[in-house]
Amino acid sequence: MAMNAASERTERRMTVAEFLAWNDGTETRYELVNGMLVAMNQPAIRHALVCDNIGRALERQVRPPCRVFRAIAGVAHGEDDRTWREPDLVVTCKRPAEGFIAEPRFVVEVLSPSTEREDRTVKLDFYESFPTLEAVLLV
Repeated sequence: MAMNAASERTERRMTVAEFLAWNDGTETRYELVNGMLVAMNQPAIRHALVCDNIGRALERQVRPPCRVFRAIAGVAHGEDDRTWREPDLVVTCKRPAEGFIAEPRFVVEVLSPSTEREDRTVKLDFYESFPTLEAVLLV
C-alpha cells in the first residue's frame, strides 16, 4: 500500500516546532498529543458564547503585562516537546513564544459531552505540569 507524504508525516511523532510548521491545507484544527495529531471539533455556538463571556470578564480583570488569549494560542513546554494543547482561554503574563504559550498562569476549558472526560483528566494533568499555572477553570 502506497503512502503519501501527508500520511507519512502524521504517522511519525512530531515535535511542537514541526507541528507549528505543518499545514494539511484544510481548515481542520488540531492539537498535538504525544507527537500525534488529534483533530478538534468545531465548537458549538453555545460553547463559543460561553468562551466569549468568560473572555470579556477576564479581560476586565487582567492587568498588563498579563493578557487573555482565546482559542488561538496553544500551550506547550517548548519547541522540542511533543504536546501542544489549545485551551479555550489562557492567561499569561509573559510574552508568548512563536506559536505557543510556555508560561500559562490561568487556563479555562469549557466542557462539552465529547471532551469532558479528557478535559478533566489528561488535559488537566498536562496543564498542571506547568510550574507557572495558578488555576484551571473547568466550566
